[in-house]
Amino acid sequence: MNDAGPILGYNNKMMRSQQRKSTLRRVLFAVFLLPALLYALPSDRDQEIRIKADEAEINEVDGYSVYRGNVTFDQGTIRISADQIEVLVADSEIIEIIASTNPTSTALAHYQQQPESDEGIVYADAREITYYAQEERLNMIGQAKLRQTDDRFSGELLKYDVKKGTVSLIGKTSPEAGTSERVEILLSPQKQ
Repeated sequence: MNDAGPILGYNNKMMRSQQRKSTLRRVLFAVFLLPALLYALPSDRDQEIRIKADEAEINEVDGYSVYRGNVTFDQGTIRISADQIEVLVADSEIIEIIASTNPTSTALAHYQQQPESDEGIVYADAREITYYAQEERLNMIGQAKLRQTDDRFSGELLKYDVKKGTVSLIGKTSPEAGTSERVEILLSPQKQ
């Protein structure tokens, strides 16, 4: 029995050493691999949808719902906020989202999304934003603004294709007042 003490002590030291190595491996795994896992974005379409609003009307038969009052819509990296959001669904897939502001409101509807993990977040604001989910396109009407990294676009009507990365703009004309507002584009040089 006297000989068991040193053997148990040796085994305890070995076990603690192995536990430390195992803990060290887990820490190194977390430090080096976790940032890579966090950087990769999952498909927004595969994420759950969370909608918050003051009130909601949902018609599952017609596939139409409307949310009113400080509405937010979140799915993956997509975030839409407005006074009112309408959602059109067909075959359990979102077809169209229309975000709009009240006519008396000075606020604009807002959309943001990170299209790819290596691209900057796209921010869009307008009186009305229509997001065509299947085609990944945005149509914006009224004081439309789009920003990604340092590039900025603004006009009365703005169309943005998220997949293709294309933008088209139209300014505002008022024949009665004899005025027009031109589109504005600011493109920053590529950083090396």
